Amino acid sequence: MKTKTVPVITFCAGVLCGMGALALTGNSSPSALLSQDVVGASIAPHNLMASLTAGDQHAQDHVYNNIRYGFTLNYPQTLHPQGESFNGDGQTFTSADGKVRVQVYGANLLNEEQLDELYQRAAKDDLYGNHSRLVTEKELGENWFRVSGYTEGDKVFYSKSILAGETLVTFTISYPEEQESQWQSAVSMLDNSFALNEVDF
Repeated sequence: MKTKTVPVITFCAGVLCGMGALALTGNSSPSALLSQDVVGASIAPHNLMASLTAGDQHAQDHVYNNIRYGFTLNYPQTLHPQGESFNGDGQTFTSADGKVRVQVYGANLLNEEQLDELYQRAAKDDLYGNHSRLVTEKELGENWFRVSGYTEGDKVFYSKSILAGETLVTFTISYPEEQESQWQSAVSMLDNSFALNEVDF
């Protein structure tokens, strides 16, 4: 697989329990993360995080509030909600042509995983057995982490997760590499607005 060096924003993959992510992705649940080994990620010389600014906007934005897990996310009007998952843990948004996809969800952790452990596992290139995934950037914060890179060969992905007690909330966006300049401001909007409010879980 050829290696690309492109600014990318970090992705935060969540270790989830229950039915959460299955309802959103239709693929392997992020709870599969529990069985993955911890592996470091390669770091790109240029990083997309440096391009994130609080003032960036992508047209007008809307707000998604999740009642079950108490998180909020601002998203651009160019993305269309596909309906909240049946158990209320999150939602998926797509562009009109289906090439851009945002997934946001919350879940309770199966075990007492620590933030660093979740971060290291999320930074694996082959997360969920996805061998087309290449991590080029990762960052660990006080109660959050983010990872980004490439998936499906020519798509950029970016994800951020926030940990509060035994609850992890995550959003992920993926878009074609050739549309990066078009979607950078949207990624900034998602990243800066994503917040976990106080809620009784």
